[in-house]
Amino acid sequence: MVPFMNTQSNIVEILDTWNFWTSDAGGSVSVHCFGAYFGLAVSYSLKRKRKTTTTTLCTSRYTSDIFAMIGTLFLWIYWPSFNAVGLSGDQQHLAIINTYLSLASCCVTTFIVSPFFTSDEKFDMVHIQNATLAGGVAIGGAANLLVQPYGAVAIGFLAAVLSVYGYSKITPWFNIHWNIIDTCGVHNLHGMPGIFGGLIAAFMTALATEDEYHGNLYAIFPARIPDGNLNFTSGNGNIEVYQNRSAVEQAGFQLLSLLVTILIATVSGAITGTSSASATPKLLSPLCYTRKGNFSFSLCILSKCLPLFSTKHTYFA
Repeated sequence: MVPFMNTQSNIVEILDTWNFWTSDAGGSVSVHCFGAYFGLAVSYSLKRKRKTTTTTLCTSRYTSDIFAMIGTLFLWIYWPSFNAVGLSGDQQHLAIINTYLSLASCCVTTFIVSPFFTSDEKFDMVHIQNATLAGGVAIGGAANLLVQPYGAVAIGFLAAVLSVYGYSKITPWFNIHWNIIDTCGVHNLHGMPGIFGGLIAAFMTALATEDEYHGNLYAIFPARIPDGNLNFTSGNGNIEVYQNRSAVEQAGFQLLSLLVTILIATVSGAITGTSSASATPKLLSPLCYTRKGNFSFSLCILSKCLPLFSTKHTYFA
C-alpha cells in the first residue's frame, strides 16, 4: 500500500507544481487532503470487503490519551517549521508568523469549544490532542500569503471549531451512514481543515496583486508572469513560465488542484484498499485491543489534571 500511495502522492505534487503552478506552502492540499481521503477510501474498501464490525476496537485508554499529548506538544511547537521549510526570505518569515498565530488561536478555541460537545462538559482528550493542531493544517495553503494577523487568527478559530465538530458529530455519522471507520480522525484534523486551507489559499490568491506582493508575487505564482517578461523565471528548475494568468484565473487553478487531489486520493485509496484487503483482520491481538488494565505507573502532575478531562469519547454512536 505504501509504495502505491507514494506514487499517487508524487503524481499530485507534479500536477500541482508543474501543471497547475499552484501555491501550497504547508501542503494543506497536497499533503493533508491527499493523505486524509486516501486513508478514508482505504478504510471504506477494507471494511466493505471484510464485512465485519470493528468499531469496538476503535477505542483509546484514558491514560494513554494523556501521554499521547507529548506528541501533540512536539507537533505544535515545530509545525511552523514544517509550513515554512520550503520557503526563504520574507515568505519564510511570513509563514512562521501566520502559522504561530493560527495555532495559538486554534489551541485556545479548542479548549473553549470542547466542553460544549461532551456530555459531562469537560475537555475531551481526543479534541485536545488533535483539534489544537487544525490551525496549522488550515493555514498551510496560505501560510506565505498576506492573510494579515487577524486573518490567521480567524483561520485558526474556524479550523478548531470545524475539527471539534467533526470529531463529535461527523465521525459517528460517517460510521453509521457511510460505513467508514476513521480510527484516528484524519478527516477532522487533516481532511476538512485541509479543504478549508485550500479554499483560503484560493481566496487569497484571487486578491493577490503586484502592488502588495511586489517581486514575490511571481515567485509565489510563476504562471502569473507577464508574457515576454524576461526578468522572472520559475523556481522549479530554470523553466520560464509565461502564462500571464490573472489573479482570478490563478485562484481557479488553486480550486482545480484541490478537486483533482481529492479525486486522485479517493480513487487510488479505494483501489488500494480493495486489492490489499484480506477476508479477516490479522491484528486482533487481545493484548493490544481488549486489555482493560491501566498503566502501572502514574505522575502526580497528571493525576491532578485527570479530573479536568472527559473519559467519554464520541468516536462512534
